Amino acid sequence: MLVTERVELLKKGRKGRYVARFRANGMITTKSLRAANLEVARKRARVIDGQFACGTYGRAGPSQEAADDVPVKQYLHAKHHAEKRRPKTIGKYADTLDAFEAWCPMPATRREPSRFALSSPICPLARLAMMILWWSIA
Repeated sequence: MLVTERVELLKKGRKGRYVARFRANGMITTKSLRAANLEVARKRARVIDGQFACGTYGRAGPSQEAADDVPVKQYLHAKHHAEKRRPKTIGKYADTLDAFEAWCPMPATRREPSRFALSSPICPLARLAMMILWWSIA
C-alpha cells in the first residue's frame, strides 16, 4: 500500500510487522518500521518521507554537543528580541546557564527524565524549560 509517492508499506513476517520500501540513492531499500499497527506504521513512513523531502535521509545529524547548544541559543535569542532584554542582562543569563550546565554532573541525555528524551517531538525551548523545572524540583 502506497503511503506517499516515495514510500510504500508492506506487511512482513509472522508477527505482521510493517516495513517501508523506498528508493534511496538509486537502490530500493526496505526498512523495518517496528510496528504491527497500521496507523503507527503510516506515521513512521511519513517521517521517512519528510526526511526525503528535506534531504536529510541517510545523513548524520548534528553532534550531540551542537544539539545541546541550540535550546540555549534559542532561549537567549527569545529573551533578547521578544522580551527586549539588554545585552548585559542576556550576558548574565548566559553565565547562569553555563554555570547550570557545569553543575550538572551528567550529559544532557542523562539529565532528563526518560519521558522527555531527545527523540521526543518536543520543541527545544520547551525541552530546556522542562529540564530546568525538573532540576528545580528534584
